[in-house]
Amino acid sequence: MELSDSQAAAVLEARRVLENAGLNPYVLLPSDETSNLVTPPQSAPLCSASSSTTSQQSRYEAPPATQFSSEQVASRANFVNRQTTIVAIVTHPLSAIVEFPESGESPGASIGHLFLVDPSPDKFFHPKLNIQYSLGGTHGARNNVTCNYLRNEQTKILADCTLEKITCESTR
Repeated sequence: MELSDSQAAAVLEARRVLENAGLNPYVLLPSDETSNLVTPPQSAPLCSASSSTTSQQSRYEAPPATQFSSEQVASRANFVNRQTTIVAIVTHPLSAIVEFPESGESPGASIGHLFLVDPSPDKFFHPKLNIQYSLGGTHGARNNVTCNYLRNEQTKILADCTLEKITCESTR
């Protein structure tokens, strides 16, 4: 679909507003490849600052996952890659730390967590460090895979990724 100049300007402005709010516009706005990925989740509220003197940061509370509509599922917008699907997604802002990530209610009902990252070499860290949880060891990995939700912002080309399978450990 060809956009008029005013429509293209509106899309660019919407992307700028979403990026400034810490949201990923390439997940929230339609792209050329998929017409209706995800509706914007509710804004991610921050709790009041901790009274602890050791932690001056506000505690982040993740919004509930946004379920995929039947139309989005029919258009395969819930496919992370060619094999993996999710039933809902949560987009977390830059530097968010999630204490207990929301998970699916049944086996195979996975919830995707998309963490915005700063790609600058001095500020980048692995997004799995955004989860403050007892993560078990890696139970398998595959290199050179792509994820439909991770694209180069300028070219819109899918980013090369490493798929890691990690489980959560219980505490006793």
